[in-house]
Amino acid sequence: LKWSISLCLTFPPVAPNVFPVGQAGIIGNKEKILIVMHLTRCNLSPGQEPISIAVPIVYNTTANQTTVASLRQELNNPALHAVQTHLHRWNSSNMNSGRCSILPAIHDLLLNLTLPNEAGGFSMGPGGPPPGMNPAMGQPPGPGGM
Repeated sequence: LKWSISLCLTFPPVAPNVFPVGQAGIIGNKEKILIVMHLTRCNLSPGQEPISIAVPIVYNTTANQTTVASLRQELNNPALHAVQTHLHRWNSSNMNSGRCSILPAIHDLLLNLTLPNEAGGFSMGPGGPPPGMNPAMGQPPGPGGM
């Protein structure tokens, strides 16, 4: 994986202004689930400062789409814009998968997200299931399988 992930139990100060700092980082209602994730770039050269970003992700259970939370003023943040663009492309290429999109979308993000300030610009992985994913079940194999 290119990125490591941590779930934020509360909104951190570095997160976009979707909710106030300290608000619960995982919120759900009948149609949507908001999850704040903290992504940190892995496998950097020695001495290179790690890149990290707090990303508010929304999973729409009705539409089966995983997107970045509606960002008004934060769209000028190139890192969040890269995440938003990556997930939009992923959703476009995986519209008819018939399985819950949150795990494969986040997995693809962790594998293939490239920020604009990194060499290579944007990256988009293949639309198929992640390695080790059972396409029939939409779930990874049991413990020790990945």
